[in-house]
Amino acid sequence: MGSIATEYPEIKAAVFVPPTDANAAVALRDDLQAKPFLEGSANANADTAPLWFDLHPAREGSNLVQGEPGNFSLMVDGAPFYVKGVVYNAGHDWRDSALPLSRRQLDTDFSAIQAMGGNTIRRYGSNWSDRNIFNAAVDHHLKVMYGFWLPQDADYLHDEKAMNNCQAMIESTVKHYRNHPGLLGWSLGNEVWGLLKHQYAQPCLTQQRHAEVLFVERMTRRIKELDPNHPVFCAQESFDVSGAVADYATGAPSLDVMCVNSYYEQEIAHLDQAVTQIDPNRPYLVSEFGPDGYWDDKYNHRDAQEGLMEATAVFKGWQYGDRWREYVARNKGRNVGGIAYCWSDRYEGTATWFGMTDLEGRRKPACAALASAWNHPDPGLYGTFPYDGPRIVRVSYPTQPVQPNIPFHVGAEIQTCNGDKTAFIWSVTCPDFSSDDVTIKTSDIDGSASIRLPSRPGWYRIELKVTNRDGLDETSVPVKVESPANPVATN
Repeated sequence: MGSIATEYPEIKAAVFVPPTDANAAVALRDDLQAKPFLEGSANANADTAPLWFDLHPAREGSNLVQGEPGNFSLMVDGAPFYVKGVVYNAGHDWRDSALPLSRRQLDTDFSAIQAMGGNTIRRYGSNWSDRNIFNAAVDHHLKVMYGFWLPQDADYLHDEKAMNNCQAMIESTVKHYRNHPGLLGWSLGNEVWGLLKHQYAQPCLTQQRHAEVLFVERMTRRIKELDPNHPVFCAQESFDVSGAVADYATGAPSLDVMCVNSYYEQEIAHLDQAVTQIDPNRPYLVSEFGPDGYWDDKYNHRDAQEGLMEATAVFKGWQYGDRWREYVARNKGRNVGGIAYCWSDRYEGTATWFGMTDLEGRRKPACAALASAWNHPDPGLYGTFPYDGPRIVRVSYPTQPVQPNIPFHVGAEIQTCNGDKTAFIWSVTCPDFSSDDVTIKTSDIDGSASIRLPSRPGWYRIELKVTNRDGLDETSVPVKVESPANPVATN
């Protein structure tokens, strides 16, 4: 008991059941389930306390979603609207493009998204360019899914001041933009329920998650009071999606659409079943999808030195198209669309893992793949799309740690459709996403390069972009610089 009190201070009492007395354990479990307690209320009477999700009345009807389970439609401007969206990430934070969001830039990007067949962009929080974004969206026949960034490490159970500040921000923004013709709807937070696990441990984690769900419900009702004409969304991660959907189904019934971000094949393939079985009375939106992620080693690929491998842009394009056709469009009626992640390169995982365009504005194969999928959604086409640009077949690089400040060689084998002259563009991203003290010398003969890395230990990413008049392909490979105190193998 002393070790429990020391190592688990959140545990205030314990019941020990002899391992041989299985009937007693079952009886105790059934008794506890029959008498739930109100979390956060130490003095609540177990016989009379309401369940956590009974703190709000039942869901009110909404004309923003019409139909019945399996045949839902999101109604926008009085007509059914199926979301074909892109996360427009430019200008969100340091990981995204630092390009100023001028009207000229927004017109260029939104024109391209519209030409692909898109009708929606998603934003995660407020920005000084919000009005420009709304106005440019209208000019290019796009809608904006406007996000409120709810903190992923807040104390939703006790920090009343923080919750009031969030509410004031939400109310002010809704009042400001509720009549804008570019508005699709409001999105409350991104993956908050799931990511609270990085801040809290059980049993506090469950209480915080329930408090966050109730806060979302309260904000949903307040938004609907201020703006009854636009739907309210809330996005979750696909890890433990069943738990999240179950909590919001019971604790936030006023949300119009449940949203889930899903990437890996092994997760998005089961998303429709997981959501519709638990929360069948409202549709869902695939609020982020794209290539496989970088964060789950159950599904990732690594090289001989355990460096994380990244797919080529051409293969990622195939994944964008296949996941739209197979896991979004195929389930239309149960879902109300999907949103591809994301428009421009972002420092997440690597400098090139996500992004349908690069920082120079060049379009990657994902753009052609999504355009094909949006305009030809037949699942039988899988991820096929027209592409005549160069393809990276293989990249040669050191698969053992390298010496700092000593050059090493990298090269690539590529394929071209038309034999066009192809440019090889090598770059390096350091462990902190900088490129300081890196030297690159590219050969004019075969496109290979000699690279020298600084003495800072860690994983570096060697990026290759091959481009010609027909398109571009890219990937990155891992190279490790070990601390000088450790023995390293020479290249």
